[in-house]
Amino acid sequence: MKCTFLVASVFTAIATTASAFWDVQNSGEDVFGNVNVTVTSIGDNGNLMRFECGSSSEPFLAFLLRDSSGEIPEIPATFVHVDQENDRHVSGATLGSWNDQYVAVKVTDTETLVRLAEHMTVATSSISVGITIPFTDHQVADTFSSRGSTNAGQTVKEHCF
Repeated sequence: MKCTFLVASVFTAIATTASAFWDVQNSGEDVFGNVNVTVTSIGDNGNLMRFECGSSSEPFLAFLLRDSSGEIPEIPATFVHVDQENDRHVSGATLGSWNDQYVAVKVTDTETLVRLAEHMTVATSSISVGITIPFTDHQVADTFSSRGSTNAGQTVKEHCF
């Protein structure tokens, strides 16, 4: 009996990890009319993609990579997104520290953010993104599930733009 429960628990944990979805946090209006939105997903390679916007802040996307090497000064980076038509789009970004466990490649270009949110609303398969660091050979690619992406993309479009 214990063995059966343990095996079932392991398969559940594996299935949950493999089918990551988009988490939407929408604070709604506070007493001052401010709204804060955070939309996050875990990629197949363990990286995070996170949209953030608020009534008093500019929207941005952070592609988060696990790294605990300490404070990293901001440097130019490139964000790459393959849209629903399989067209490749390249945007400027900045790489810098996020917290003690992650570094972030941040994208603030409105055209890129809207394009990605649009893709999320119609995605029927994984959403492919990646980053490159100019003047180095460092590239990181990941894919994010379309599961829950319709609601996530609509929330970003409605509250961030």
